[in-house]
Parts: sequence; C-alpha cells; structure tokens
Amino acid sequence: MARGVVAKVVDKLWDSDIRRIDIVYICSNASIARQNVSRLNITDADDIALPTRITLLPSTIKDLARNRLNFVSFTPGTSFSLRSSLGTAEERALLYWLLPDDWKENRRASVTVLAGSAGRAGFDERVHHFDRDTINIDLKAGFQRELAQRYEAERPLRERFLALLEGIGRRNELGAEERAERNRIVGELRSALAVSCVEALEPDLVILDEFQRFKHLLDGEDSAGLLARRLFDYGQARMLLLSATPYKMYTLDDEAGGEDHFADFVQTVRFLQNEEGRTERFKRSLGEYRRELMRYTAQDGHALSAVRNEIQEELRRVVVRTERLAVTPDRNGMLAEVPAKVPSLTPTDVEHYLALQRVSRATESGDALEYWKSAPYLLNFMEDYELKREFSEAVARPDTTTLFEALSVGPSALLSWNDIQRYAKVDPANVRLRSLMADLDAAGAWDVPWIPPSCPYYQAEGPFSGKAERLTKRLIFSSWQVVPKAVAALLSYEAERRLSGAPDEGLDGANEKGAREKTRPLLRFSTRDGKPQNMTVLGLVYPCFSLASRFDPLETASSLRTNGQEPLPTLPEVIAATSQRLAEALASLPPGEGEAEDDRWYWAAPILLDSLADASSNQRWFGQSHLRPSSGGRQFARSPRTRTTTLTTATRAMRNFT
Repeated sequence: MARGVVAKVVDKLWDSDIRRIDIVYICSNASIARQNVSRLNITDADDIALPTRITLLPSTIKDLARNRLNFVSFTPGTSFSLRSSLGTAEERALLYWLLPDDWKENRRASVTVLAGSAGRAGFDERVHHFDRDTINIDLKAGFQRELAQRYEAERPLRERFLALLEGIGRRNELGAEERAERNRIVGELRSALAVSCVEALEPDLVILDEFQRFKHLLDGEDSAGLLARRLFDYGQARMLLLSATPYKMYTLDDEAGGEDHFADFVQTVRFLQNEEGRTERFKRSLGEYRRELMRYTAQDGHALSAVRNEIQEELRRVVVRTERLAVTPDRNGMLAEVPAKVPSLTPTDVEHYLALQRVSRATESGDALEYWKSAPYLLNFMEDYELKREFSEAVARPDTTTLFEALSVGPSALLSWNDIQRYAKVDPANVRLRSLMADLDAAGAWDVPWIPPSCPYYQAEGPFSGKAERLTKRLIFSSWQVVPKAVAALLSYEAERRLSGAPDEGLDGANEKGAREKTRPLLRFSTRDGKPQNMTVLGLVYPCFSLASRFDPLETASSLRTNGQEPLPTLPEVIAATSQRLAEALASLPPGEGEAEDDRWYWAAPILLDSLADASSNQRWFGQSHLRPSSGGRQFARSPRTRTTTLTTATRAMRNFT
C-alpha cells in the first residue's frame, strides 16, 4: 500500500516545479527501517536512502540535493527523543565541526565534553579525521542560528557550554554533576541540530509505519513531540499512517495505566483530521450513535442510519481499510471457521483458585480472581506483580505461619519441584490452558516438530500425514504479562516430557541435572587428533547452493504429475527422481580408487559440488584460502585427482573451519 502511494506521489510531483521529492519513512526499529525503505524505492537506484538518524543529515545533505527523488528513514528513538542523550560518537564528531569557533577556543576541553562515553583519545582521533568537506554550509549556518535562540532559565546554551569547559580545564575525567550537565548540553545540541535538519529536509510525503508504537509523538508537548510535529506540519507535506492496530479496541476498568480505548480512538481521529472543530462534531456524532443504539426499534431506525452514515463519511476522509481478502471473490476464502469447544471447569481448577486466594489474603494483596482466570501457577511465573512481591517479602519474614497454612491446605498454588525433576505430568490448573492442551492433543501437535505445509509438494508421511488439515498457528492474547511465560513454559515442559518417554507418574531422576548431562546433542561437531568428527550430519546444516539450485522440490514434484488433477506424488517417488539427478551431478566429480566406502564423502560431496559450481562463493562462505580453485575448486574437474586427494583438501578446509 505504501509503495503504491509513493508511486502516486512521485507521478504527481515529478513534472512540477519542485526541485526534488523527499519521502520520509518512520518506524520504531532501525533494522526494519533499513529493510522497508528499500521496498518503498520504486526506482532502480540503490544509493538514495540516507542514514536513520536525522542528526547525521548535515554530512549527507549533498547526496540529498543531488537526487531528484530521496528516501530517508528515521526511528523516533534516535531522531526525536534527543534531550539528555549523547547519541553516537559520529554524531558528536559532526557536532564539533558544526559548532561556532568561539565555542571551541579550549579545544581539549570541548573534545572531552563531546567524547561522551567514548574514550577521549579515540574520539579526538575521530574528530581529527572527520571529512569536513561533506558538511553542508547552509545547514551548518541554520544550526548555528538555532543555537543562538536556545535559552534555559535565561542562561544561553553557549554560556553553559563554556562554563563547563572552564570547569573541566585539562582534566580527562568528569565528576557526576559535570557528566549530568554534559548530557543535558549534548542533548540540547542534538535537538537544535535536529530542528535545523527538519527545515533542510523539505519532506513531501511522511510515512509512519505501526505508528501506534510511538503515538506519543502525534500529540506530545515535550521536545520530541514538538520536533516530530515540525516534520509532520512542514509546508504541503502529506502523511500516511500505517497500522493494523491503530488503537486499542477494548479496555477493562481494572487495566493498568488508565487506558481508555474510546479516548485513544478519538485522539487518533483528531490527529488525522487536524481540525479541532471537526473532531468535536465527530465526538458528538458518536454520542448520538450510542443513544440511537440504546433506543433502536425495528420500526424506527432512520435516525440511527443517518448518524451511522455521517460517522462513516467522516472516517472515510482519513481512514482506509484494505485487506488481502478484498481482492478475492470469496472474502473469507482463506478462513475456515472452527467452532470453539466450551472449556470445562474442574474441581482441581477451583481448588487452585482457593489456594491462590488464601495466599493473596495472607499477604493482603487483594482479590486474585482475574489473575487466576488468565494463567496457572502464578506464584512461580509472576515477576513484577504486587502479589508476587508481597509473597516474596512474606516468605523472607521470620514468622511465616499464616503463609505456610495458606499453602498447606488443599493443592498447592505452587508447582511441585519433585514432579518437575521426575518428568511427571503437571496438571494445567487452568481451564483455558487445559482447553488449549486438549486441542493440541486432538490435532496431534505433540508428534511433529513443526507445522506441516498447507500446500505440500508431495504427500506427507509418518507423523506428518493428515496433520495439515488439523494443525494451524494459534494466537493467544492477554493483557497480563505473566501469561506468555506461563503458557510457553508449561507447553514446552509437556512437549519435552513426552519426548523423554516418561510415564504420567514420572521417573525418579529423569529430569535432574545428571540425567540431562548424559543426553548428547544430535548435531554435535568435535575434533579428535586434529581431525573433525561426526561430520556426516553436516549435510543437515551446510547451505549447499549447488543442491538448492539444481533440486527444487516443487519442480521435481510437478514433473511427476502429467496434469494438475493427479494426486500428489509420494515422498519415495520424489526421492527416487532426485536421486537420479543427484547421481548425474556427482558424476562430475573425479572417481575414487577401490571399492571401500568412505563416510567422509557424505559431507564432502556438497562442498565439492559448490567448489565446482562457484569456487569464489564457496570460499567466501567458509572464509578459507584452502578452497581457492588452484587447490580445491574447478581444478577437480580437469585433473585426474583421486577421491582420496579430493577428500584431503575438503577435510583440511573443514578442520580449519571447525
């Protein structure tokens, strides 16, 4: 969607009198920004994306001015939240050369201040070798004008900076108060630089991806919010906000943080409308809609329909909802409704609740009902909760009689460590978790290490047979932080327990440290007398590009079907077809001497195939000079080397690699 909007913007502005088109992409993560800005690039150019920090713009502004179309990616944490933050050493080295000369008369102290947490000597070297020719003169002048306007408590920023330099003198170390003032000053310098950079950027389209993660920038009154709005409100710039979850759909009265889904929704609409009077009218329409719902009758629904249409018309001005299913004839084409089974509450579940409630009363932590409904064994899995803190403090007190009595009556609210060490079956102790485990049992999920493909290339066999129709990914939602930890831990334990083969009642010592140390990993590489061992499993982890390019499972499976109506080929049929082609590929390698089998061949053959196909890529992957063509690459296909000699070269490379 964003790429399509970018194409429309470029098409509209390309033939206008605008000297350049700047597209700004903002998301919460720098790696995501680097990845997605390339996807937004509708041209063939690969050098139009600038750094992800707005404060580095002065050293790249020449690249910006050179291009007709620019894509710039930012993250709020590195570009807007600047106060009391030192940023990177590269930013501070740039700041040194942007500052007016009369700020740096004491060069040694100014370098010490801007070095921040970096070593002073190394930072001094960075400043010395900084390429000053990359700095844009106009942006430098704009930064210095912004500095001249910076005051705090009627004390100019320059005065505070020079006072700090004078106090430091020739010292390399700063005291605690000096470090705090240093952080504040550098943060303000970065903030001033960011403001001047926004003016130089001249954005035409600003894209906010998953903007609910940094929604505070939309209406914040702090320096970060004000700086963000300078960017958002620049000239005739347009904004595109992307999110599948732009606001929280529903909140409960007891949820922490004072969240309010209605206020959140209205605030999102307020930002999109950018007109307070329109937003107030929209709020009144929502109120009227609620009242009409309450008094709705089948005979008189005209008022409700009218206000609904009014709300829809207003929202469609600023919101579009696009789904992948909208382009299919059946809008539910990818969905299959599975009726949910009604969870059954057991007496044990109730007893666990009573045990937890006794502990809660003993520690005066309030009602634990909502906790108990969400996850089991809360005292084991809770971390930053008042109930857990009170419980831990009560355990540490000299008198634990009341707490001991609360824990000793009926089933414990805690996991049994004895059961865990014996790999005994653990009662889910929660109606929702028990229902989830029952669903996994019914689907046979415990028998397979991953979900089988829904569109397979060939017929699944063994434990995977028939699983595709019954297994699916599951999303579990909860507002409590303890839930993911409890669910993941108990499901993982049950899967591990079943793999161990332990009966439901468990086996003494089956899960103790000694028993675990006796379990040897399956993918294990080692050396003995300088020679690599267990190398036959290398084929499971070595990324052989020769095999990947020659043997496409989909292509092989398709070749075995004369038409699309025939059933999928079986796995033995696919293996037989692949084996024949693999034999032809291996024939390109020189033959060996004698009839004795050499197990090394099973792991060396993929490496040798790669050496023949592309020796340079093979060398780069291993990073070993022994795989260069003169000793182990294309020369194998030309010279009458024996299999033994070939294996010696591959073994030498693998010995260095391991």
